[in-house]
Amino acid sequence: MRYALLSALLLSGCVDAIAASAPPPIVSDYNGHVVKLMYHPYPLGEGYKASPVYAKAVEVCGGDAVYQGTRQVGPYDGEHIFLCKR
Repeated sequence: MRYALLSALLLSGCVDAIAASAPPPIVSDYNGHVVKLMYHPYPLGEGYKASPVYAKAVEVCGGDAVYQGTRQVGPYDGEHIFLCKR
């Protein structure tokens, strides 16, 4: 039991370290209504508001942003698309 608990704590520490070392999302396009951000190629899903990609979209939009989807760009990058709401 102790080993299972210790393993879970160590694993969660590794995940936190990896997330902390990830580069920030990069704005690839913004036209005043839609913002596109480069990050990982995986869809954000229903919990998108907890993502650093969403935080950057809100910052760029100057208000709320609604997640529209992801487009794969190369093997390791994805373009996340948000609609700006004002």
